[in-house]
Amino acid sequence: IFTSVTGLEFAFSQAPAELKSVLTAVFLFTNCGGSLIGMILGIWSSDPQVLYVFAAQTIILGVLAAIFYWCFHHYDSMVATQE
Repeated sequence: IFTSVTGLEFAFSQAPAELKSVLTAVFLFTNCGGSLIGMILGIWSSDPQVLYVFAAQTIILGVLAAIFYWCFHHYDSMVATQE
């Protein structure tokens, strides 16, 4: 919930006026994709394997968070200069 609100706010504030609804729809579609991945991974969440599923999700999330930070950390200074 927290990342969804923050992501929507950032996307909505940075989009041109004519693309705000399209960008919001694309952002919500990515939320749908994440929920579908969670539902698919839920199939393998039986009792002995649940630790492996959560460990794999944690490792993947950590790697993706590092990649995301590496790709987009310069936006903090760009947004600060816009305000």
